[in-house]
Amino acid sequence: MKPGPPKPSGRMKRPDPLIIRTFRDSDSEAVLDIVRELQVHERQYYDRLKPPEDIGPWYIDKLKVDVDEHKGSLLVAKCDGVVCGYVA
Repeated sequence: MKPGPPKPSGRMKRPDPLIIRTFRDSDSEAVLDIVRELQVHERQYYDRLKPPEDIGPWYIDKLKVDVDEHKGSLLVAKCDGVVCGYVA
């Protein structure tokens, strides 16, 4: 008989579960921070992208329009109470 997975020792704190929910306007700054961080990375490979400091509230407005136009959703992921990702 194979032994099962190890039992937690209780010494390490488990992170809160990842929560995925609908975007709220109060998430805007956190999402913009994520977009800007990604922009910094991607500009290493694609010089046609906007500088991260040019990404502003207009970006969120455009996401909302695109989501409405295509009948999609704008979601955020939260881990330990902090927005850590988004998808549209």
